[in-house]
Amino acid sequence: MPSIKPRIRLRLSSHNFDQLELVSRRGSRSRSEITDRALTMYFRKGEDGAQQEALYRRLDLMTRHDFRHSQDLRLLIEAFTVFVHYFLTVMPEINEADKEARAARGVSNFNKFLERLGEHMNAGGRTIKNALQDVLTTDADYFTSEELERLKRFDKASAKKKTELTK
Repeated sequence: MPSIKPRIRLRLSSHNFDQLELVSRRGSRSRSEITDRALTMYFRKGEDGAQQEALYRRLDLMTRHDFRHSQDLRLLIEAFTVFVHYFLTVMPEINEADKEARAARGVSNFNKFLERLGEHMNAGGRTIKNALQDVLTTDADYFTSEELERLKRFDKASAKKKTELTK
């Protein structure tokens, strides 16, 4: 035998009532069931708050990591662009007689390069990043977005006080 639920009467805005009617007609749920579920979700909001806060912290961390990866990609693109520009600038003309020998040598050198790159990556290679990591750091690497906002407000307040003192 199902438990008897207490009955209540309530007043809704016409907009909410229309929405409730529309949803109850479309689905297989009664107005009472929809209202009960909505109240359950409303009261559970405090429990979900901690879960949402953890999710926001994780998203903030992922955003900062994404920013860092974007910086790394920009660095690699720029380094590759400079390399290609330099290579095309200093590359000598090739004689027709030497083309075949140079092609074979190029394949050999490329294979050696791939082997070295594989060894370097297996060893955890981060040559460029280690060399330039200190130069490319930003405040976002050390502070959360909330902390950065507080710092900006503090800087603005300090600047405002300085201008007031100089007047």
